[in-house]
Amino acid sequence: MNNRSNTYLTIASILFFAALFVSGYLLWHHYGLLNGTAGFGSFCSLNKSIDCDVVNTSSYSEFFGIPLAAFALSYYLFAAIGTFFATRSQYFKRELLFLMVPLSAISLLASVFTFSVSVFIIHSFCIMCASLQLINVITAVLVYLSSQEFFSGRSFLKDFETTKKKPLLSYLAGLTVLFIFVHLFSSQWKETSIYDETQFIAGFRLQPTQKIDRNEAPLLGDDSPELSNSMSKPVQIIEFADFQCPACAMAARHMHRLLKVYGNKVQVAFKNFPLDPSCNPHIQRSIHDKSCMAAKSALCAQAQNKFYSFYEMLFSNQLILSKENIQKWATDFGMDWSKMETCMNSPEIANRILREVDEAKRLGLDSTPTFFVNGKKIEGPITEERMKSIFRELGV
Repeated sequence: MNNRSNTYLTIASILFFAALFVSGYLLWHHYGLLNGTAGFGSFCSLNKSIDCDVVNTSSYSEFFGIPLAAFALSYYLFAAIGTFFATRSQYFKRELLFLMVPLSAISLLASVFTFSVSVFIIHSFCIMCASLQLINVITAVLVYLSSQEFFSGRSFLKDFETTKKKPLLSYLAGLTVLFIFVHLFSSQWKETSIYDETQFIAGFRLQPTQKIDRNEAPLLGDDSPELSNSMSKPVQIIEFADFQCPACAMAARHMHRLLKVYGNKVQVAFKNFPLDPSCNPHIQRSIHDKSCMAAKSALCAQAQNKFYSFYEMLFSNQLILSKENIQKWATDFGMDWSKMETCMNSPEIANRILREVDEAKRLGLDSTPTFFVNGKKIEGPITEERMKSIFRELGV
């Protein structure tokens, strides 16, 4: 039984080490998405139904402001090290299993919960997350089978009452220390901590100043019919974005707050770059299948002086974009749906989007969101740190 138990723990240890790398990637990518530096699609973002970015930026990806991946990374690090050494010490193995049995059970329940949220609430499947959920199921079984060397399910609580509590408390303390370390270390990946103004400005200066057609582009900030060719502010920004892009939604939230603070200095105009070949011939495969419909609805909302309201509504409801919901939102905003629907199906709107995506490719757009500040390209969201750097650079 001892050899079989060690085999179970050895397999579990290998799986825990594998999970360690996966959860580390998810944690790193989570902050990349929050910072807007992760581009418009990771390798596991294939379409609307299979998109790690959507899951990893949802409100369910954090618990009290801490990424779930940080909890997972801490657990896997503890479990990987613990199970590795447990195969080398019979006494240590028994004490560790008293802790690993309930911890693996908790991880199993957490996997069921997060998988259910992903499928039934977020409606998007994360391959990387699913791999961790599968590992949790397998390791929970392996830990349970290994524990049978010392106690059966019936005697577990009785054996727990008689076992020494000091080692268990020390293991729990070690797990707590690991979590604190992981959280404090990974939180430094937030852009507010890692922002390098010298590097950012150096890159900004190297960008050529490009001429951009500002006609027709609506302004962000309110539903005023004023167009971006007014150029009444010293900092002129053109945003290219996709309404289904998670990083674009993050950028939109950054910009919403920044326009309230610096609206007297900044003017932001919007242009579309949907990641869908049905309206964007520069895209080979559909990444966001509702993005063309969303882009058309936003431009048609502009015709009824409701662009910015619709812009925020679309980014706030990326997971439930549909024609039915667009009609509901248009009605809620007091818009004429009949006119809007006709507008969305018109060749004029299709040609306008085509002009915008052609211009984006001419300008060298590689990812969404992309901004052009006074004609110079900036990839990723414009955070407050970046905005202040731009002000200093432009002497505003």
